[in-house]
Amino acid sequence: MDDVGPGFDVIVDRNSDAGITANVAASVNLVEDGVRVLNWSWGIHRVGAIDINGKEVDSLVRSGIAMSGYEELLEEFFLMVAP
Repeated sequence: MDDVGPGFDVIVDRNSDAGITANVAASVNLVEDGVRVLNWSWGIHRVGAIDINGKEVDSLVRSGIAMSGYEELLEEFFLMVAP
């Protein structure tokens, strides 16, 4: 990225097995350290996906019920990072 915009530091954190709560906590640390862009992907796009063997993909899939359980945590996160 330095070729198109010098001064960028890219951190790739693939700690998806830690759980959403731990990932949000890690994101809080990144924001406190000055991160300007976060790209979260929690696998929701995989719901109903089929792997090459025709079996349903369940890695990183979050149900609507599970995601609604994190609603308050996420609201607090966004209130904390909002300018």
